[in-house]
Amino acid sequence: MKLSHLLTVSTSASMFPVSASTATDDGCFHWNTRDESFFRPDDWKYCQRINDNLYMYYTPMEDTVMIGLHALDVDDGWTALGPAGNGGMKGASQIVVRKNENDEWIVEDRHSMEYSTPLLDAQQDVQLLFANRDDETGETAWGVIIPQDSCDEP
Repeated sequence: MKLSHLLTVSTSASMFPVSASTATDDGCFHWNTRDESFFRPDDWKYCQRINDNLYMYYTPMEDTVMIGLHALDVDDGWTALGPAGNGGMKGASQIVVRKNENDEWIVEDRHSMEYSTPLLDAQQDVQLLFANRDDETGETAWGVIIPQDSCDEP
């Protein structure tokens, strides 16, 4: 599957359609002044402000794409991005980032053909670059790298 620039973002049970952005700052970096910040304009070519609390970052490279998510308020659980040409999670390849039973961050390459829990892909093509959650505020940030053409077969 060739990565589309049309994504759906899911945090726990909420979904937001996202269109492509060519702006380098849609308000994405104005709050981003801390020294330990994971998202800086010199590393992330594109940023999409999804709403007041949710930002998506991506940088296309030669054969891969860096994709990041910054959620300013996540109750609990997992976050996911779903590259899909139809604007929804059904039929999408999904990147799920969550903590496992050992409280370690993991990334999963998944897909869904129905409105149900996405299934793990047989071939795991996504690599976790970083993940962090502030337990006091719920602020969650993560970055992954994926191939532009993963040739996934569900």
